[in-house]
Amino acid sequence: VEMREGEGYAVVSEAGYTVGVATAITPELADEGIARELVRRIQDLRREADFELSDRITTWCAGGETVARVLAAHGDYVKGETLSVELLTEAPPGDAQQTTFTLDGVEVVAGVRRRDA
Repeated sequence: VEMREGEGYAVVSEAGYTVGVATAITPELADEGIARELVRRIQDLRREADFELSDRITTWCAGGETVARVLAAHGDYVKGETLSVELLTEAPPGDAQQTTFTLDGVEVVAGVRRRDA
């Protein structure tokens, strides 16, 4: 097995076959990764708030341009995965369960609050 790496790809050759795989992270893939991490953080907040699995919530995510861009493209995915009825790109109110973390070099303040039925 011979493995080589080049600019933006990895190549493996074995038994006369060669396979190359692109290893470059496109901006779109990076944004998908940020969206998945936001889902994970929001799910953590749901658990910390002791919400039921079926509870619908309002979610806030403030993180400047990066978070706004990611949520504009992947907001439906984030809403669906977290049962967020509303997803706002602003700082959460004081009564929301919230956390602050750094994501891709950007400080993000996220919060969740259960929706009344």
